[in-house]
Amino acid sequence: MFLMFLSADGALGVSISAPGGAIASVPNWTLRGTQLMNGTSMSSPNACGGIALLLSGLKANGIGYSVHFIRRALENTAMKIEDIEVFAQGHGIIQVDKAYEYLVQNSFMPTRNLGFNVFVGNQRGIYLRDLHNQTSPSDHGVAIEPVFPEHAVNSERISLQLHIALTCNASWINCPSHLELMNQCRHINIRVNPSGLPEGVHFTEVCGYDTTAPDAGPLFRLPITITVPLRVHETTGYEIVHSDVHFKPGQITRHFLEVPCGATWAEVTISSLSSDVSSKFVLHAVQLEKQKAYRTNEFYKFISLLEKGSCSEAFPVLHGKTLEFCIARWWASLGDVSVKYTISFHGILCTPSQLHINAADGITRFDVLSTMKYEEVAPLISLKCWIQSLRPISAKTRPLGPRDTLPNNRQFYEIILMYSFHQTKNGEVTVSCPLLCELLYESEYDSQLWMLFDQNKKLMGSGDAYPHQYALKLDKGDYTIRLQVRHEQLSELERLKDLPIIVSHRIPNSLNLDVYDNHGNALIGKKKSNTLTLPSGCTQPFFVTSLPDDKIPKGAGPGCFLSGTLTLAKSELGKKAGQAASKRQGKFKKVPHACIIAQLRR
Repeated sequence: MFLMFLSADGALGVSISAPGGAIASVPNWTLRGTQLMNGTSMSSPNACGGIALLLSGLKANGIGYSVHFIRRALENTAMKIEDIEVFAQGHGIIQVDKAYEYLVQNSFMPTRNLGFNVFVGNQRGIYLRDLHNQTSPSDHGVAIEPVFPEHAVNSERISLQLHIALTCNASWINCPSHLELMNQCRHINIRVNPSGLPEGVHFTEVCGYDTTAPDAGPLFRLPITITVPLRVHETTGYEIVHSDVHFKPGQITRHFLEVPCGATWAEVTISSLSSDVSSKFVLHAVQLEKQKAYRTNEFYKFISLLEKGSCSEAFPVLHGKTLEFCIARWWASLGDVSVKYTISFHGILCTPSQLHINAADGITRFDVLSTMKYEEVAPLISLKCWIQSLRPISAKTRPLGPRDTLPNNRQFYEIILMYSFHQTKNGEVTVSCPLLCELLYESEYDSQLWMLFDQNKKLMGSGDAYPHQYALKLDKGDYTIRLQVRHEQLSELERLKDLPIIVSHRIPNSLNLDVYDNHGNALIGKKKSNTLTLPSGCTQPFFVTSLPDDKIPKGAGPGCFLSGTLTLAKSELGKKAGQAASKRQGKFKKVPHACIIAQLRR
C-alpha cells in the first residue's frame, strides 16, 4: 500500500511502526528452514512481541496498567524517522525500553487508567480533502470525553478534575488554550483556515496535556489533515507532465489532483530516461466517496520499466473528487533512475449510466457525450454472463456454542440458508449475495460464508464477501449452496429468511449486440455504427437492438438476465479504463463505462 494510511473519517491510520523485514521460519513443504519476508506480516508480530514484553515486565513488578495507558506509552515514546511522512510511520518506531520507563515513571498518575474519546461529529478527526471544503475558514465542534475502566467506582468519577492545556503547532489552526475536564463530555470549537496553503498534504494535531505532568506527553490527540489538490486546466490539454524525476529505491512521489469536470478516465505514461538501469514501479491511485470502501475507486498496478522504455496505463476516475496518485520505486530495486511521466484526463459520458435493454422494446437508445475534448467513440456492447437469481429453499437459525460467545457472555447466532440450482452444461459460475457482498469490517453482520456442494454432497468450493475472487468450474448437474450469516441479535437474522443470492454463469464466447447511430438503420438492421469523432460538448445518440432468441444461452430462462459491459472509447487505453480497475495485489474487478443488463424474452 503506497497511499496515505489515513482513515476516511480523519483518524491517523497508523499508530506506531515496527521493523517490517525478518528471516522467518516457514513450513517444511517449502523445502527450506527460513525465508526472507517483509511487510505487515512481519511488523505486526514484532510490535505484539514488544507489547508482550511490556506487559510481562509490569506484571513481574506489580505495576497496574490499562489499554489506554499502554497505548499512550507506545505513542509518546516512539522514535520518529526523518524523511518518512507521518501517514507511513504514525508516531514512530516502537521503543520497548523507553515505553517501559514511561509506564514505571507514570504509574502513579491519576490518569493512568483513563482513556479519552475525541470525536468531530461521528468522525475521529478533521479531514478536508476536496477543494469545495477549502474555499473559506470552517469551524468544527470537537467532543472530548473521559473513558473510565469498566468497574470504576463512583468516587473515581466524582473526583476527576483535569486541567488540560491544548496545543497545536500549525498557524492555520485556531483552538482554545485550556480545557477543564470532569466526568462528562466537554465540547470545544476548532477553526481551520486553509487559505494560502500550498498544493499538497498538510497534517497537524491538537494535543491535550495534563498541566500537572506535561512531560508525560499528550493524553489525547486530534488529527487534522488538509489535502490541497492541483487544478488541471483546459489550457494544458487536461494534462500534467513531470520531467526528469529522480527516484531512489523505495522512494514515493505523491500527487493530489482535482479531477476536471466531466472526466471519466485518466491515462498515465511513464518513460525511463536512464539507459543503463531497468526498474520496477508501483502505480497507485484512489478517490474517496462517503460510505464506500476505498477499494471501490482504487487503481493498483505493478510495472517493469526497461532501459529507455515506456509504459502506459489507464483507470476510471470520478470528476469533482480529489485524486490521490502515487508513483513509487520498488523498494528492492538497485540503483537510481530518472523518469518522465504524464497524467492526462479524458471524458466520455453515457446516458443512462446503466443501460437496461428489454427484449420487448426491440430497440434501446443511449446518448454519448464528449465532455472535455475531441474523442474518438466506437461503442461496443459485450454480454459476458447470464445471471440466475435464487431464493432459499430453507432457512434455519440457532445459537452458536460457547466458543463463539462474545464478551459479557453475549450470545452469538447464525442463520443457515439453503439454495439449489441446475447446471445445464459444463461452465464457470460465480456465487454472490448482492445485499452483503463487498462488505467486510463495515458490514452490520459479523460474517458471511457460502459453500457449494454437488448432488453427492462433495464440496466444490466456498467464498465470502468478495465474489469475484471465487469463480468455480462446474460440470453439468444439480448443486446446493449453503450460506451462513452470523449476528448477535436473532431478530436481525430472522429478517434474512428470504434473502436472495445470484449465480453468475460465464458465457464462453461473449455475445456482442449490434449498435447503430440512427433509429432507421437499427429498425431495418443495416449499416452498423462505425468510429465517430465527437468534439467537446457534443452528444451523439446510438441505438442497440435486442439479442435474437437463438443466441440466448442454454439454461437461461424466465427471471434470468444477461449482463456485460459497454465500452465507448476507440483507443485501447480508453477501453482498458472502461473494462478494468485494478485491485490490490494485482487482482481485478470489472468496472464498465456503463453496465448492460439485457432482459430475456421467453
